[in-house]
Amino acid sequence: MDPFRRWMFNTNGRAVTAVFLGAIGLLAYGVILGPIAAGLGVLALSELRRGGTGRATAIAGIVLGVAAFTLSLVLAST
Repeated sequence: MDPFRRWMFNTNGRAVTAVFLGAIGLLAYGVILGPIAAGLGVLALSELRRGGTGRATAIAGIVLGVAAFTLSLVLAST
């Protein structure tokens, strides 16, 4: 199995979804996708406290979600 599939299938699903939504939110619909990505990242972190892999992925999802939301607000205000 290639490294991407191993990462995707062994990591918390909410964390992976948060990263993907945050990345898409940077390109389009950041006002909607940013908070969803950040929320999923926070949920993933709370699940990962009980065990599992994907803490860094969850944090990346939170960061991307906040960045997508902030960037879309800044671009909308100019």
